[in-house]
Parts: sequence; structure tokens; C-alpha cells
Amino acid sequence: MRPRSLVLLALVLLPLRTLAQPAPDALPPHACAQAGMALERETCTEADARMAMMYAALRRKQAGARDLDAQQRQWRHEVLDRCGDPACMAEAYAARTADLRRRNEAPVDRPAWTRPPLIVRRIGSIDDTHVERGLWFRGGAPRSLQLELHVDPADHLAWGDSGPQVVLYCTDPHKREGYAGRFSYRARVDGIDFVRVRRGPAYGFVMLRLDLGRDLPLDEDIRCSVAFTEWLLDRPATLHLVDADVDLPPVLGPA
Repeated sequence: MRPRSLVLLALVLLPLRTLAQPAPDALPPHACAQAGMALERETCTEADARMAMMYAALRRKQAGARDLDAQQRQWRHEVLDRCGDPACMAEAYAARTADLRRRNEAPVDRPAWTRPPLIVRRIGSIDDTHVERGLWFRGGAPRSLQLELHVDPADHLAWGDSGPQVVLYCTDPHKREGYAGRFSYRARVDGIDFVRVRRGPAYGFVMLRLDLGRDLPLDEDIRCSVAFTEWLLDRPATLHLVDADVDLPPVLGPA
């Protein structure tokens, strides 16, 4: 990686805005107590953590989570609590985690955009880490925007539990060297919180949402960079900044 890319990546990994993490209706810590040996308890605890992470991600994407919470309690009562040995618990966790992952990664169908994107950038490929710089646009009237990446559906998309990360960093392009700019914005999102979308033949991820007039100023030139980490895309992809039409989890202030 070139030195400038390393510097920019270090900048975007400074204190960030991150997705809100509401506490899910998680299983109590003693859920793995019946596992006998220490190794069995450790394995059970890891399985519980993976399931809880996937459950929390799905819960963040739902405006009302009562149904999901009720389903989780029902699963705990009717499946997990009836297990009498670690093997049964491991199977129960694996099945529940797989179901939550499937639901979390199910794509939503959206129509074509009604307004042209503010930014379109072609990306050849990504091998672990990649930075797109010099993404300029002008903030206009108050509106919500989303960062959306279209990929080839046949590309390699097998991710780990939390998925890859994307970091958006925007600043005042006219700031003088040695002086602070009038505004800046940083946000990071994990792949587990992306929303997969289909727009006709196009397929991709809505990765992040921001608001002009709140996160970024109105009627100002804005320059952004996007850093991708832990990605693997062998085929070309296209990055868009467009008007928001997909609900995403809320973003908190600077950490």
C-alpha cells in the first residue's frame, strides 16, 4: 500500500461515529453453565456471543423489535432450555445463528433511483484494504443520503461474523494548511449492519446513511474519502452516494 493510503487510513480510523448498539434481549450469562468441562463452557460461550451479535444486528434494522424479541424468548424456552447436554446446545446455537444470519442478509428490492447520484466511482477490485479519495460533491437542500456499493453477485462475499468495515471521512476541501476546517465528519460501519439491496439487475449494499444539514453542512463544497478494510472483491464494483431510500440503524455522535 502506498504511504499516502496508509496516512489516510490512519486518519479515518481516528475517533469515529459508530452504529448505535441497543442491548438485545440476550441470553443470561448462565445459559452455558450446564456445559461440564471448561473447554465445553468456552465453546458454548463463544456460540452464544456469535448468536447474540447476529440477533442484535437484525434487531437494529427493525423499527419495532417486539416480534423478534418474542421469537427469541420462544426459541430459548422451547429449544435451548430443553437441551440436556453440550452437543444439543451447540446444535441449537448453530441452527439459530444460521437462521438469524439468513434473515439479516436477505436482500430488499428497491426501485431505480429517482435522482442521479451525487457521486459515482468505479472500483477495480479490493484486496483487504482500499481507499477511494477525492470524492467531491456540493451539499444542497436538507436531505438524507446513503453510501451504496454495487458489486457483481458472483464475486466472493463470504465474510466473517461481523463482516468487513467501511469508513467515510468528509471534510472542508478549502481549509488552509495548518488551520482546522470548518467541518468534518467520520463514520464507520461493520458489514453485519449493511443492508443488501437489489435494484433490477444491480445488486449491492447500502452501507451508511448521513444527513445534509446535520452531519454535513448545506450549500458547501464537500470532499470525502471512503476506506474499505477486510474486503475481498475480485471483480469491479461501483460506489454511489445517492438519496436515501433504505432504513439503516441510527448513528451515534463521535465516540
